[in-house]
Amino acid sequence: MLNLLQHEPNQKLKLSSCDPSHPFLLIFMFLTMSACQLTEKNISYDACLAGEAPCPEVCNGEDDDEDGLIDESLSEACIVLSSLKLERGDQSSGFGRALVAVPDVTGDGTSDLLVSSSRAPAEIDYSNPEEGAVSLIDGASLQIIRTVKYGGDFGQSLAVVNFGDDNLLWCSGAPSKEGENSTFGRVLCLDFEGNVVSSLRSESGKGFGLWLSTRNNEDQNQLMISEPQWQKEGDNDEGAVGSRGRALLVSLQESNLTIDQSIEGSNPGQKIAERIISIGDSNEDGINDFLLTGYADSESEQRQVWVVSGEEGANLNRLKRFSTPEDTAGLFGESLAYGKFDSSLDYGLLAFGAPYVEGKDDALSLGRIYFTSLFGDPLGTSSARLQSETELGLGVSMVTVKLGEQELLVSAGAGIVRVIYFKDGQAKVLEEFTSLPSGIRPVLSASQTLDADGTLKVWIGLPELATVRYLSLRPASQQPTSPQPIVYE
Repeated sequence: MLNLLQHEPNQKLKLSSCDPSHPFLLIFMFLTMSACQLTEKNISYDACLAGEAPCPEVCNGEDDDEDGLIDESLSEACIVLSSLKLERGDQSSGFGRALVAVPDVTGDGTSDLLVSSSRAPAEIDYSNPEEGAVSLIDGASLQIIRTVKYGGDFGQSLAVVNFGDDNLLWCSGAPSKEGENSTFGRVLCLDFEGNVVSSLRSESGKGFGLWLSTRNNEDQNQLMISEPQWQKEGDNDEGAVGSRGRALLVSLQESNLTIDQSIEGSNPGQKIAERIISIGDSNEDGINDFLLTGYADSESEQRQVWVVSGEEGANLNRLKRFSTPEDTAGLFGESLAYGKFDSSLDYGLLAFGAPYVEGKDDALSLGRIYFTSLFGDPLGTSSARLQSETELGLGVSMVTVKLGEQELLVSAGAGIVRVIYFKDGQAKVLEEFTSLPSGIRPVLSASQTLDADGTLKVWIGLPELATVRYLSLRPASQQPTSPQPIVYE
């Protein structure tokens, strides 16, 4: 049995705060002996006045008390799916294929973002690359500041890396073959004026840079580049089948991208690092480790998730291996996350997304997130039913956000965004939104700091619709009380 805290439509008074049909408001009106004037102006979200006093602020994305601030001074965290959106007219552009939140480069107190326009990975023909684009977006006005275009299916992946010494750059993968040479893909790092600072290319495997992430170090961060189709020289000569895969850890040395470490599959067919993130120290050796995907061998169709030692060495040191007997259509580990989702623990938790889990005995299929401790202890799941067998649901994308003292997991899939935390060893739903369209594969990225208005944004890319939206998260102004969970059998 899993305890879930499900959002209820009126849980946060999302109707007008002067709706006299709401029982709590009837009590409030009786105690204050004031009437709410229901006018054409305040039938929906407009603030109404109870006598001469403004309405109290509630969590709805509106300025109920008309003080120029939205959803402020609330005793509980407020999470709202904003009605604002950035849309491009051409839905075939793939706008929103990848996105990443960036610091406030415009200086207006609001974090900004980068959004790519590129074709879907399944549509890439590596021998026939297409031009892609990445746009820098003003996070306050949602206006495009500038756009950079490049060949090789540029924009398939994005990352922002602080290389130290004020070298804050953004990097993007262009994984397709370039011209007539033997290069299969390139990763470019640029400044926020759109100038290329350095690039790195691969001559050994297709799909170089399809996935990018970062590893945080004390002096400077590293860029992590995935190359799941990489083959070791000599493998084919020995009759081996399949790619080993590798991930490169890269720093910036004298304005040049430099490979610091290569994490390579131990055997052909493992195809490691289709997804890879940096996590905490799982074996307590003082070095942060990695969470990445891989396969048992070239015959396996079910993807696994591995914890790999961060210690430098020639061999892949696999510390833990996770798999599931359920049929996930090879999508186990489609998204990965790490965070202290349980504030009572002094270590982090791991999360693996599986956006399709086949239902049993005519039951509906699910989108699911699996949780374990940093040390491999299973901690249950969070699941949501799919509306269609052709969809990919909860777990398509995940991101960790810190709201006040609590780290939260935000996950999205077709038709759903869910905000999750842990308490008493169980996954609980803090908030859920089911208004996203069906038939989409959302992409998430979270701002690292609060904006000047006290909110944090989780950006949502919807490339099938050429649209970007966002969640607005505001910490509680005082310690929130824990709501009672609804228990589901």
